[in-house]
This record gives sequence, structure tokens and C-alpha cells, in this order.
Amino acid sequence: MHAHNMLARNSFLQAALEGANRSLEETKRALAKAKARLQEVEDGIALLQTRYQECVAKKEDLAEKCALCTARLERAEKVCVCVCVRVSVHACVIAGSHLSVCHALLPPPLTADWWTCR
Repeated sequence: MHAHNMLARNSFLQAALEGANRSLEETKRALAKAKARLQEVEDGIALLQTRYQECVAKKEDLAEKCALCTARLERAEKVCVCVCVRVSVHACVIAGSHLSVCHALLPPPLTADWWTCR
């Protein structure tokens, strides 16, 4: 009778062990899938971080170029006004007009030192 109880108990423990092993294998497979998915997400995050850094660098570069273009446009406007003033004065001198008459032809706003093109 004792041998029969030991055999029954051994069978029960073996069945429980097999069930636990199956459960462990299923859990390991689920863990492997989750780790693979985690790796995909981390790779995606790394890619997005790289793209973000590239975009930030491009934004800064474009801001610098915008500031440079704005400064160039301001200088070009000053040069255009200066050239316009000089051409107007030259035209008045060639036409023999008095310089005070030419002042009415000049584009506003002009300062007292308009002829220096500062």
C-alpha cells in the first residue's frame, strides 16, 4: 500500500511539474515576444531622437540664414536709397536745377547728412 501511495504521489508531482514546465515555457515565449517588441520600440525612439536632433539643427541653421538674409535686405535697402538719392541729385545737377528743388524729388525719410549714404 505504501508503494502504491508513493507511486500515486510521484505521478501527481510529475504531472504538476510538467504543467509548471509548460507554463514556464509559455511565459518565456511571451517574455521573448515582449522583449522583441521593447527592442523595436527602443529602436524607434532612437530613430525619432536622431530625426529630432537633425530637425533642431536644421531649424537653427535656417534661423541663422534668415537673420543673415534680413541683415542683407536691410543693407541692400540702404544702398538702394543711397543710389536713388545720388542719381536724383546727379539728374538735378545735369538739368541745372537748384539743389533745393531736388530735395522735393528725393524719397523720404532723409536726414541732414543724406549725401554721405550712412
